[in-house]
Amino acid sequence: MSNATSLLGSRATAAFNPGRVPRTRSPLTVWVADVVQRFGTRMFLTCDEEANWRDWQTTVLCGGLARSYRDPRFGSKTTSD
Repeated sequence: MSNATSLLGSRATAAFNPGRVPRTRSPLTVWVADVVQRFGTRMFLTCDEEANWRDWQTTVLCGGLARSYRDPRFGSKTTSD
């Protein structure tokens, strides 16, 4: 008996595994991720404030240890085919 419809094909049934238990994050992992995020917030505080003042878009990268700033007045980098 298949768990997928015929429209999805045979690859859809390979991803479904009812016996698999979802992974949870350990308390230590959660704590380390929080410390890294707070460190990045403090490290980029002045740059984030200036970007906010200039109405720039801020993207948090690498778990909080990097930032990307973009001025929305400039067009996006999309290409048309």
